[in-house]
Amino acid sequence: MAEMIIFSIIKGLVDLIGRTKMKKRYKVLLWLGAGLFLLLVTVAILITQTKFLEKQINLALRSWVERDYPVRITIGDISGNVITGLKLTEVRIDYTEPGLEYRMLRVDTLRLSYSVSDLWNKRWILKKVEVVNPRIELRQAQDGRWLIPKFKKAKGLRKTGLFDFQVEQFSFNHGKVNLAARSDTLTIDSLQLQGQIIKDRNGWHLNLPSGFLVYLQDSLRVSDLKTKFDLKEGKLQFDTLAMNCNWGDFDLNGSVKIAQRPEFDLSVTGRGVILEDLSRMLPHVKLSGKVNVAGKISGDLKSFGGQAIVDGIFFDRSFENVKTSWVFGDKQLQFKRLDGEIFSAPLVGSGKLNFQTKLPGYELNCQVKELDLANIIQGNLHSNFSGSVNLTGKGFSDKEMELALEVELARGKIDRYDFDSASGKMDIDFKRIYFHPGFAARYKHTAGTFSGNLEYTGNIDVAGEVSFGDLTDFWGKTFAKEIAGRGKAQVRVSGLTQDFDLAGDFHSDSAWVYQLYSSNLTGKFDLKTFVTHQRGSVALDFRKGTAWSVPYDSLVGLVKVDSLFVTIDTVYAGNKYAFIQTKGDLDGSKEVQPLRLYKGSVIFEGITFSTREDTVLVDVTKQGYSFRKARMYNGKGSLAANGTVTYEELMDLGLEFRNIDIHPWLELYLPHRQMYGYFSAEGRLKGSFASPRIELNGKIDSLTYLEVNLGKLSGTLQYQDSTLSTDSLVLSSPEWHYLCKGFVRTNLSFTDTASQRLLDLPQQIKFEGEGNKFSVIHLFLPDIEYLKGNFHTSIDITGTPLHPQLNGGINMKGGEIKFDQLKDPVTNLNMDIRMENDKIFFQSVKGEAEGKALSKGGAFGFLFPKAKKKGSLALTGQMRIESLNNFLYDLNLTGRNFPIVYEYMEVSGLADFDLRIEGATPPKVSGQIKLKQLDYEEPFGSPVTLALAGQKVADPSTLWDWDFIVAAANNAWVKNTDMNAEFSGEIEVFRIDGQMVIYGILDAFSGGRFYVAGRSFDIEKGQIIFENVEKPDPTLDLLISSRLYEAPEASASATSSGEKVELTVTGTISQPVIGTPSGSKYTQQEVLEMMVLQSPTAATNGKSSPFQEKVLGSLGADVGSQLMQKFAYGLGVETFYLRPGKGSGFDLGRSEITVGGYLTRGLYWQYTSRFSPNPDLSLQYRLNRKLFLEGTRDRSNVYKLGLNLRWEF
Repeated sequence: MAEMIIFSIIKGLVDLIGRTKMKKRYKVLLWLGAGLFLLLVTVAILITQTKFLEKQINLALRSWVERDYPVRITIGDISGNVITGLKLTEVRIDYTEPGLEYRMLRVDTLRLSYSVSDLWNKRWILKKVEVVNPRIELRQAQDGRWLIPKFKKAKGLRKTGLFDFQVEQFSFNHGKVNLAARSDTLTIDSLQLQGQIIKDRNGWHLNLPSGFLVYLQDSLRVSDLKTKFDLKEGKLQFDTLAMNCNWGDFDLNGSVKIAQRPEFDLSVTGRGVILEDLSRMLPHVKLSGKVNVAGKISGDLKSFGGQAIVDGIFFDRSFENVKTSWVFGDKQLQFKRLDGEIFSAPLVGSGKLNFQTKLPGYELNCQVKELDLANIIQGNLHSNFSGSVNLTGKGFSDKEMELALEVELARGKIDRYDFDSASGKMDIDFKRIYFHPGFAARYKHTAGTFSGNLEYTGNIDVAGEVSFGDLTDFWGKTFAKEIAGRGKAQVRVSGLTQDFDLAGDFHSDSAWVYQLYSSNLTGKFDLKTFVTHQRGSVALDFRKGTAWSVPYDSLVGLVKVDSLFVTIDTVYAGNKYAFIQTKGDLDGSKEVQPLRLYKGSVIFEGITFSTREDTVLVDVTKQGYSFRKARMYNGKGSLAANGTVTYEELMDLGLEFRNIDIHPWLELYLPHRQMYGYFSAEGRLKGSFASPRIELNGKIDSLTYLEVNLGKLSGTLQYQDSTLSTDSLVLSSPEWHYLCKGFVRTNLSFTDTASQRLLDLPQQIKFEGEGNKFSVIHLFLPDIEYLKGNFHTSIDITGTPLHPQLNGGINMKGGEIKFDQLKDPVTNLNMDIRMENDKIFFQSVKGEAEGKALSKGGAFGFLFPKAKKKGSLALTGQMRIESLNNFLYDLNLTGRNFPIVYEYMEVSGLADFDLRIEGATPPKVSGQIKLKQLDYEEPFGSPVTLALAGQKVADPSTLWDWDFIVAAANNAWVKNTDMNAEFSGEIEVFRIDGQMVIYGILDAFSGGRFYVAGRSFDIEKGQIIFENVEKPDPTLDLLISSRLYEAPEASASATSSGEKVELTVTGTISQPVIGTPSGSKYTQQEVLEMMVLQSPTAATNGKSSPFQEKVLGSLGADVGSQLMQKFAYGLGVETFYLRPGKGSGFDLGRSEITVGGYLTRGLYWQYTSRFSPNPDLSLQYRLNRKLFLEGTRDRSNVYKLGLNLRWEF
């Protein structure tokens, strides 16, 4: 057909040229043009109507390609317009490496559009290329090589091994790509691409503005694909790759190196990436979740990594803005750095996912903030963890997940329990938490360690030890709102998790609960089914503490719990002052919980309050306590209360007092005020424990201060805002009537027990009174026994309770005051005392003392009566009030002819004195006392003197100090059974803290008498020296003498001779010593014999005294004159003494004996004789003690009658 067409064309041209008439040169040109046209037509016919072109192209491709590459390219058919474009069908590219042959490309239709001029000018530009139904396959050899040709590098001007070209527009329709690796095959189906391709010396350049594909193996459907990349020397460089698919939306740029192990370095942004689908591309890797990701990825398919920012859900856990640096290789995904919110908690650290096992494993080492475990293990166990967490685990589903945590946490919370730090190991899965031994937690000052299992819906078995450093950390976090102190607890929680059992013990060496303090607290508790139905017991043992500032030694109680019914099985509390016990029960099942207390008692300082047969009824409400019935009994008294007390310590109570002994209660609030009485009143108590408000209307019967009965106190009292006030407070008795009104500032807080009760704040009190006796004066002035007389007083008390100021006065006329230890009172006492602010002025205080005790009636007292001695007393000066019990004294006490008669001993006298009282309480008394007369008649060593010398004062600090001089020029007499002598001298008397000390010397006048064993000795000279600082026991230094007689050797009369014997008296009053002076011709033994044998048993001064017994004891005669008295009593006579002969010692033959006795009460007889004839005989008749008649017959038979008078002066 083609030959016929060519022949027809040639024949037609020959005929046309032959018939045409023209010049020859024109015909030559015509023949040339016809030849060119014929050539073109021939080429066109060969291309379109024959296989010539296909054969030639295939031969050229073989020549160009197969010579350098293991590739064969064949084209089945070429058609179309040679000038504008061609259509190629059945295009094949085969890989021809021997033994590894396969078809790399098959294209059903390939349409090419081009410009002939571009091709003619060697610009290999195709306007448009359309590829229909391409099938692309790349295979991997067993040695790992991808079976694709490697293009040669460009050489010279030939550019490259594959010529440069450009496809301005191409489309890839219904394509399919199959990548056959050694172990797997990747197939892409329904591939639709449109774009531009350029091949130049810099490589391949591809721009795809749109595309679509389906990844069959993993159900990947890309709905929109856009990309632009370059390929050079086996490296793909992506400027952009945007892909919207059912796995998510991706934007990618970077490079991929096509090699035996493809390598890539890409920047990726993914939105809504479904990890379950994405993990299909990773062998043995299963991911879950949906995230947004932006980052970089590099490596190859076996090992790659990068950085990313992830936001979304990963394995059902929240990831928010998580920045990570990661590496994947050997089926492990390592996160070298994590920073963001994971599990809804800020987290910084590193981690790892291990896909080598059936259940994926993972590790996480991080610092977290506010981590909630419920976001890791789905459940109701919430937490707030911040700190270091090292986590390992496996599995991602709730049933498969197993976690092992090692934590070092800062402040946080688990469930409802706060902690400041926690550290240790724990295992967590979807069923339980296991705390390893040594797991430690701290909350503020509290630290604990524990271990055990906690199953979410099963059982719990956790044991631990907790050390509480400061229990105030738990204020408001437990049922006890006010707790403090420290302690340790051993706790075990067991049983069902939802209804566990709780047991353990608690010990503290310092604990407070509200106002209850203990220095040794032990508690044991064992409670079953703690959540739903608590059953068990709680034992408490408080030791050494205080309850509302009242100290106790022990407080022990046992409480039994049965659901909401609590039985108080006896509570005991006590200290050295008080003991408390009670039983009771509480029904907590009701909204208003009734509390009953019965068999209760309080023993305070020996005073018992008890409920007796009553029951105290209290309603426990949400606000506090409501007392419906509460009465305690004490002897004949009782205390009742009704009203409410709230948990905030607010009160509204009605009070009733009946005959309450006030003393124990005053000791609590005003200690050291020795006041007594019985209080009855009705009142109201409101306000708070810290600031109460009190209203009282009542009385105190038999109000007593120390031992003084003050009468009846009645009136009203109000207390509020630290002010105690009264409108009318009356104290009355038969002897006085006082009225008080005003206010004083004081602290009656029930909680502030450590502060000063009386406040140094302004006060205003009006005090008025009148009566006839000051019974309490000696309580303030110990040296005054009483003060009585008609008085009137009106005083305004201002200043403060601690520093009061007084304005007013006290007046008395015709009063009487008695000083302690003096027998006679001061009478006709007139006082005018004025008070101004803090000063008390004694303007006029004068009195008289009659000295009745000085008037002694003798034998003829009725014949010669003495005039009564009167003295005077005056007090002037002032006192300044320093505080309630402190005064500053500045007083002068003057006395003239003041009689002094000691009440407890036979001591009396008359003196002038000028004394000054000055200084702070207790003041000092100084000055001088001049004795005009003194008679000391008390026997030395008498029981009274011994008792007074050894007397101890209960509180010596309250006694006034003394420092005064007592002087006597003469007329200071000692007249007792031991001595009758006159003294003169001066002594200084001190009293400091109740201890009296006397210094000084008394000189004895000669002519006095000293008695020993009934014998009278003359005092020649001597002194009594006061120098003992420990007690008033003066030293004796006396020289005494007497004539000791011997019986006459031969005499017709009864007269006898005697010789003066001198003795010394030394030692002290309590331990006298008698002896002979140096140079005496008598020995002490001889003196003893003469004194004992010649002592008359019935002599006038023969009374025995302790002092005389000690004197004889110092001579060696332990029994003294009592020896002879007992011998006389044995003979039945009153008088018996034996007088030895002169110089004969105890020679009975030369001695003289005297015996005597009473025939009647007034008739006395006496017989004297030697152991020879002619004895003396006498008979006496006593008219009284000092006057008697006497008749005698001597040895010469001479009878005498006389009237004897005994007179002492």
